[in-house]
Amino acid sequence: MTNNDAKILVVEDSEIAMLSIVHCLNSKACGNISPCVNGHDAVDTFKKDPAGYAIILLDMELPDINGLEVAKQIRGVETQSRIEQMLTPIVVTSSYVDQEQKREFVNLGITHFFKKPLSENCKKAILQIMGVKNLVEGTEPLNNDIALYAVQEYKDGSK
Repeated sequence: MTNNDAKILVVEDSEIAMLSIVHCLNSKACGNISPCVNGHDAVDTFKKDPAGYAIILLDMELPDINGLEVAKQIRGVETQSRIEQMLTPIVVTSSYVDQEQKREFVNLGITHFFKKPLSENCKKAILQIMGVKNLVEGTEPLNNDIALYAVQEYKDGSK
């Protein structure tokens, strides 16, 4: 699968954040983006092709249901579709996450969390999670610790 073929589900109710994410992904030739502005639309969109998405970018604070509930429903669809051996990477984005939410991340198999607003490093890490290579000529690969910091803090008991 080339970068242009990768399907990306972006679940974000903020128009500004959505435009920023889509611009970043399009600038890296990741062109097959399915934007959703609420949780119900995201689950319905995912159900249409549960094995077809390379990654899901999921806002925690949505107008209808929260991001954790969306992630639970998506994992349920994967289980029903018998594709749990190939869980779709879910990157959660939020301005605030508490201990209970971090625990839920681990339980749902969510390994990536980024605090909003997304920095350029976070955007590059998202592309690396997808397997996009050579993001910028001459740059070093990002350390995965950037992408995993929220879950690691929870596992270590440091927050």
